[in-house]
Amino acid sequence: MASSWGGLGVNIAVGFFLYPFILHHLGDEASGLWTLIYSFTGYYGIFDFGIRSSLIRYVSKFRATGDKDELTRLINTSLFTYTCVGLFLLIPTTLVGFYVDRIFRIPPNFIMTPEFCS
Repeated sequence: MASSWGGLGVNIAVGFFLYPFILHHLGDEASGLWTLIYSFTGYYGIFDFGIRSSLIRYVSKFRATGDKDELTRLINTSLFTYTCVGLFLLIPTTLVGFYVDRIFRIPPNFIMTPEFCS
C-alpha cells in the first residue's frame, strides 16, 4: 500500500517538474504535441480492466498455495486478454496516426514525410 502511494507521489512530482523542463527545451508547439500524444496514449490505461490488480493478488495466492495449474490458467488468460486488447487498440492508433495532422492541425515541421522514413 505504501509503495502504491509512493509511486503515485513520484508520478505527480515528476509530472509537475518535468513539464516546465519540456516546455522550456521543446517550445510551445512541441510541448503541446507531446501533451497531446501523452494524453491520447494515457487513455489506454482504461483498457486494463483491473487485470493488473488481479494478477498481483492471484499470482501471489497461487504461488503461496502451490497451485501451478491455476497459476498457468491465470497467466495464459491475462496474456490472451492483453493481446486482444492490444490488437483492438491497434486500429484506432493506426487511424489516428494517419489522420493526426488533419484532426489536430499539427504544424508541418512536426510531420514526417516519406523521404525521412527511408
